[in-house]
Amino acid sequence: MAEQYCIWVVSPPGYNHSHAFDEIARIIGEHYEILRQLGVGGMGVTYLARDTNLDREVAIKRLRAPDSSARTAIKRFLIEARAIAALNHRNIVTIYELGKDALGPFIVMEYLSGGDVHTLLRRSGPFELSKALEIINAVGRALAYAHHKNIIHRDVKPSNIMLTEDGPAKLVDFGLAKT
Repeated sequence: MAEQYCIWVVSPPGYNHSHAFDEIARIIGEHYEILRQLGVGGMGVTYLARDTNLDREVAIKRLRAPDSSARTAIKRFLIEARAIAALNHRNIVTIYELGKDALGPFIVMEYLSGGDVHTLLRRSGPFELSKALEIINAVGRALAYAHHKNIIHRDVKPSNIMLTEDGPAKLVDFGLAKT
């Protein structure tokens, strides 16, 4: 079993403590080593991590605040994990594990290294028409599949569409999904 450790950071005056949690855990679960933060959303923080058992990069999402024991936040988090786990489609992010450790629940998913559409549009401007149509078609296929499985995403936006390095666009963040 991998050794687990935590790093507590003494923060300077005026430090935003809602982000202090991002610097606490370096090992999540028993075998996920945090490499860096990927992003912060309304409900959670997503990290790039290494699965030390399988020697691969993964994305890990966990609730944003260490005191996130609020039932509503945990319930939404679990709904997201179960919604994604119920879907097996090439245009929807794959979930590997729903786990829990001393700091609360976490979701382990495939790492999509191509970036999100929102960031890519801001950085590089509009996509070529063929690329834009490819992304739209991929998201349409993902939504049609999810609807066929009685899951409604309810938060489709450019920041919730991720691109892979050499593969299809994938829909992520089912935190507002309804069945």
